[in-house]
Amino acid sequence: MHPKYDIALLPEESIASRAIEYSEHLKSLGTEFVLGRKTNLPHLSMYMFRLKDEDMPKVVDIVEATAHKAIHLKAVNYGFNWQYFDVEYARTKELEELQAKILDITKYRQELDEGDRKLMEEAAGEAKRNWKDYGFKQVGELYRPHLTFTRFKTLEEAPSDPPNLEVFSGKYIRLGIYQLGPHGTCLSEVAGFDLS
Repeated sequence: MHPKYDIALLPEESIASRAIEYSEHLKSLGTEFVLGRKTNLPHLSMYMFRLKDEDMPKVVDIVEATAHKAIHLKAVNYGFNWQYFDVEYARTKELEELQAKILDITKYRQELDEGDRKLMEEAAGEAKRNWKDYGFKQVGELYRPHLTFTRFKTLEEAPSDPPNLEVFSGKYIRLGIYQLGPHGTCLSEVAGFDLS
């Protein structure tokens, strides 16, 4: 099976610091991971995919060609799905256009893993089409921009003490390709480009 990657946006320092701090705070509730500066990076996923090593230079070129302006995002809600806890952002035209450009990568993507194949089989409508066409559910109308703080081991409801949403609004200033880890984490950067 080929390695899995995430093309993701990284936030400015103020958002990253608060996300790491809050992820660390949640650890006492029993979590699968804690965000950090060297691994499990705070990020906003754009597209997840499997790739052959020899195709990475082509994908790096596509990402570099799309990396231009920083994107300002407004945090609008906290989300709790499948024991993942995250901050959700309002979708913007800039985000949608960026994802559309990134999807040029789909010509290099490799087969789905067993877990993703099962999700595709269980999906219907646009979700099923996205799995078939892109190997990723969150495309187009189903794209849900968010930054995940952690995943809980047993907690069944969202924590009651999240920070004010405003502290997570701001700029996303780097676009890169990241090695995907367990629970959708970004383990390390393969290639990254600062956005002006």
